[in-house]
Amino acid sequence: MSALLSQIAQSRRRIYHSIRMGDYPLFCNGIPKAGTHLLLNVLRQLPKFQDYDRRTHYLYLNQGKVPPADTNSLPLVRKRMRSCYSGEIMKVHLAYEASLANVLREMEAKHVVMFRDPRAIILSMADWWERVERPDLWAWRYYHFLPNREERIKFLIEGWPKYPKGDFPSDVVFPDLSKRMQQYLPWVDDYQTMVLRYEDLVSPDSSEDQLRKLVAYLQRFSGHAQQQKMVDCLAKGMSPDRSKTFAHGQPLRWQRELTAEAIALCQKVAGKEIEAMGYTLYYD
Repeated sequence: MSALLSQIAQSRRRIYHSIRMGDYPLFCNGIPKAGTHLLLNVLRQLPKFQDYDRRTHYLYLNQGKVPPADTNSLPLVRKRMRSCYSGEIMKVHLAYEASLANVLREMEAKHVVMFRDPRAIILSMADWWERVERPDLWAWRYYHFLPNREERIKFLIEGWPKYPKGDFPSDVVFPDLSKRMQQYLPWVDDYQTMVLRYEDLVSPDSSEDQLRKLVAYLQRFSGHAQQQKMVDCLAKGMSPDRSKTFAHGQPLRWQRELTAEAIALCQKVAGKEIEAMGYTLYYD
């Protein structure tokens, strides 16, 4: 019965969106803890678009579940993506995979990806895992098994150890910071994708320019006056009060709160990726 009701709801949603809503499906993607929820709040301001809180993920965390789950199955992810209709916004965490890029092309979808300085991502992830309960993830369990914040942050940078402490399994998928960033970097060269950087979006000096580029990418607004009106509309989604995951948000907070050792380790492990994403290496 539940499957039948789900099919009926999906059919009604498809018909409704084919008649009433926007011109294309819209995927809000981001590296975990890069500010994806902030981006979602911005996109929610678009007229004729609706977010039904429907999600799908294809990334390393889905491979480290307790017990193992099939939520990282590519056929399942592709099926969920195709269920996003014109005028819908779907929030996703999708590492690059050629077949997923092909689905976006087939759907003629718009796809916006949020990047962030990997050193800030480490700090944000540590803050987040201190506040949430995720016992379904081996990495979260191991993080809280470690005795102090320094060791926990080191774990977030280096990934799952070859010989974990305690009784934890040795074959958990939780790559180091470099490999986690590498999973998303190919989106930069995907012609149908727009990549935004968190720091550029929240900076008073560049925020409006980034929103203007986003409006141009969405290709729904012609004329300077209409484009400016839409930029002002999207800017309403920038308030941190709208985000349940927004903590502090200051782009350079990592320079103050990560230890010199943690920053050096980030740059040793993922220096190439930090620079490939347009950031500079930091030496105090």
